[in-house]
Amino acid sequence: MAGLREWLAGLGVERLARVLEARGDGVAPPWPRRLDELAGRLVEPRRVLECLRRVPLPHTQVARACAVLDGEATADGLARFLGARPEDVERVLGELEEMALAWRGPDGVVRVPEALRGAWRAPFRLGRPARELMAAATSARVRDVAHTLGVGTSGHRREVIERVVGFFRDPARMGALLAAAPEGARELLEEYAWRGPDLPAENMYQGAGALRWAIDRGLVWPLDWDRGTMPREVALGVRGPGYHAPFDPEPPPLATDPVDPAELEHEAGAAAVHALDRVSTLLENLSKHPLPLLKSGGVGVKELRRLAREAGCGEDEVRLHLEVAAVARLLGRLDEAAGLVPTDRYDRWRAADPGTRLRVLLAAWLRMGRSPLRRTPGRAGAALLEEEYGVAHAHVRHAALNVLRGLPGGAAARDEEALGRSVHWNAPLLEPELIAESCPGAMAEAALLGVTGPGGGALSALGRALAALTGVAGEEGDDGVPEVEDDPALVRESERAVAAARTTALFGADLTAIVPGPPAAELAAVLDLAADREAQGVATVWRFHAAAVRRALDTGVSAAGLLDSLRAVAAGDLPQPLVYLVEDAARRHGEVAVVEVACCVRGDDTALLAEIAASRKLSRLGLRVLAPTVLASALPPAATLEALRAAGYSPVATDASGVMTVRRDAPRAAVPPVDRARHALVLADGRARWVRTEPGPGQAADPLTHARRLLAAERESAEPAGPAERPARAAGAGRTWSVIGRHASRLGPAEQTHLGFVVDHGIVVRVKVADGSEWTISHGELHGDQLDAWCSEISDYERFRLSEIVAVTPA
Repeated sequence: MAGLREWLAGLGVERLARVLEARGDGVAPPWPRRLDELAGRLVEPRRVLECLRRVPLPHTQVARACAVLDGEATADGLARFLGARPEDVERVLGELEEMALAWRGPDGVVRVPEALRGAWRAPFRLGRPARELMAAATSARVRDVAHTLGVGTSGHRREVIERVVGFFRDPARMGALLAAAPEGARELLEEYAWRGPDLPAENMYQGAGALRWAIDRGLVWPLDWDRGTMPREVALGVRGPGYHAPFDPEPPPLATDPVDPAELEHEAGAAAVHALDRVSTLLENLSKHPLPLLKSGGVGVKELRRLAREAGCGEDEVRLHLEVAAVARLLGRLDEAAGLVPTDRYDRWRAADPGTRLRVLLAAWLRMGRSPLRRTPGRAGAALLEEEYGVAHAHVRHAALNVLRGLPGGAAARDEEALGRSVHWNAPLLEPELIAESCPGAMAEAALLGVTGPGGGALSALGRALAALTGVAGEEGDDGVPEVEDDPALVRESERAVAAARTTALFGADLTAIVPGPPAAELAAVLDLAADREAQGVATVWRFHAAAVRRALDTGVSAAGLLDSLRAVAAGDLPQPLVYLVEDAARRHGEVAVVEVACCVRGDDTALLAEIAASRKLSRLGLRVLAPTVLASALPPAATLEALRAAGYSPVATDASGVMTVRRDAPRAAVPPVDRARHALVLADGRARWVRTEPGPGQAADPLTHARRLLAAERESAEPAGPAERPARAAGAGRTWSVIGRHASRLGPAEQTHLGFVVDHGIVVRVKVADGSEWTISHGELHGDQLDAWCSEISDYERFRLSEIVAVTPA
């Protein structure tokens, strides 16, 4: 980007460090070697739009004004165009400069990245510049417009265009032209100026009356037969000299109500503990029976209601907890045919301490790209469905948390509409319709997780710690985000939240257990094992009965073990009726046994079946005689059939009715997803090879260190360098292959090709050098007979002599 490198070079160490702190993506590993590389990163469209998403409304308004004014976008010009106080514009410009979304040249004109200029097709409903529209028109058309306006048609085409543009920018001449407009023309131009820039019209190329008058003078330009557009300068002229683009330097008022901080923390802590308890119960239930999915892939309303009954919570809680568990990778699919079951990660999560478990859930919710509690007309109540807006829901969530974070302690947002307006001011790239749909759901989710109080209008201490981490939330596909889960403030507040959980229960002679407050997950697990929940609220009540105790004994626990577990969580002695209930259930437990049989072997020849049962070759089947003509096998049908055939018998498989079943091939396994960090390059011999283009994560240095390094490199680059020190990367692929072919003499042609791709495409490879060490490298530059490349092992650049590289393999 022209001028950005020079501007960065003139900032000095401290100002450049502030830019790098605000734009950490610019120095993400592998970090740029020089300021020209940094400038290239800072203006990449993806990075610019991601940064723009984090700025509030006045910043986008100033950025749009820069795009409109173009070469006239000085600080004073912007203030006049926006009708704003110069100090307000200067403040916003300074903040945009700290993010490298704007910079000023020596002439004082504000420049912006091309990606930012293209972020709005029609900023402030202003169309393309007249110069751009005329550049695409024929010379005859341009001269016709100039002749009609009376600005002269002589000279070069560019000169004619500039005279027409000058006419449109002259308020006096535009005012006179509009005053002489025929009937209907003024209304037509007002329509284009305020509702345009593009509007439908009939027969643009052969129009008559007011439309023809406007087209002949270049006030409207045909785009096709039924659509026209108004040049930017014309629209500003029609709007008049008193027009100012919208500028909102201050956030909209957000009415608040007082809230008791102590009560807020108590209720939010109880909600956090309850959420932890319900997620544990929900996943424990799913470990017994996989959760079936709809054909669309989601979880149907019928299953949601069943899960809610089993877990003793509401349907909204089930929706939220399923989504959060899926993002946290606690829930997954075994295969395409199976439903959802807890993963091995759930086992590790369950074994962790309560604070860690809560942080895993909160981090997953923060990066979740769906809004399970969003309510839209005609939307089915299923869970785990793909969302129309995707990650935008996470952006709404982050913006809402940051708005609430700005409220003073003891204050809660009064109404959802006002909160939505504040969210839009903080995140103006989000559609107002999306905010209106998603924001109330996000606040309901926050209340269920203890991030806010019950009304969702005020953050708890836990919520404030989480809101401070929205900038490092990560993406939904991340396995985990240590920057969130291990944040010291969040660790402290999560430990404090779960400390409110009750670890003991009051057992009554009426076979009930009461927990006055939020039960800890471990306490709830013990009580859920042998009792059913009857009520939840300020206190939670469990009731013991014979069937529930039998359910506990079915898990393998003994009566003594169950009573010991209950005594460990009892606030006093266990009542005698409960002890009698457990002991009586244990006496009857197992009076009838059910033996599992993998399959049966049936035959009419009793002698043959007796021979099979006694065969040593078939001992691994564990055959048992159930009847003279029926044997029970411990192995499933396929393994039993294989063993019988191997022993010389001729069995067939039948269904329950005795009809022979036909063997078919097993279904093919699903194709694994493509690694997004890999793409195909064509080698010199025409073969394609999948290569990685993203190195592994590295430890980023602090912004001040980067600023010193980059400015030092800039000073060095200004000094004359010999051929050995001059980077060869910019010389093109031919130069790359020539240098590598001459110096990397220990490598074969294919290995030299891969090494060339490290320089020209930045791919990731493994290299072995003469001393036996191996390195993972990428983003190479040639300096004479040396390769300077990023090394993942040391998270820094390292130089290798090409003659000492003995092997290259794809990473």
